[in-house]
Amino acid sequence: MSIPLFCIEKISADRLTTILTLAYEGSPDTDPDIIFINDLDIPSGPEPKDPSLSIPAINEYPFLGKTTTELGAFITKFPEDWSLFHDIFLVADKQTAENDSLLLVQNLEPEETVRLAAEHANAIPIAIRVATMDIGGVQSLVDEDGIYRGGRSGGQVKKGGPAPRKQLANGN
Repeated sequence: MSIPLFCIEKISADRLTTILTLAYEGSPDTDPDIIFINDLDIPSGPEPKDPSLSIPAINEYPFLGKTTTELGAFITKFPEDWSLFHDIFLVADKQTAENDSLLLVQNLEPEETVRLAAEHANAIPIAIRVATMDIGGVQSLVDEDGIYRGGRSGGQVKKGGPAPRKQLANGN
């Protein structure tokens, strides 16, 4: 299954390619699975066989200014035989232009979002989709600036200090 990526701000193809590279390098145990969607026409032919490893030159920004709700409605129109996630997608927006993060949108009622550092943009959507993680758990681990970077410590294991108190079966 592939993760759709929409661009709703004018962000260069080179910058988006850098973000994809970071996403794939950040998840070496996960196949590249992000597909860049940059056309308002609903495809009727066969789906692309390969994920986006780089972004071709962008001449138009058809999703400029679209809301996540509009993007969610758009993605549900894709053919069912395409192996595209219809309930999870990524958005490159104004904040992406500032810090290379992407907005992950879970296209369910109610819609939920979490901002991911580029290094997590490939693996986290897949983990949520296959239910090894949930979006609430990822949201609970965002850093102070609201971006998920692998946990509140930025992926670093805290060493030293007391261990947490062990909980017994009866709660004592």
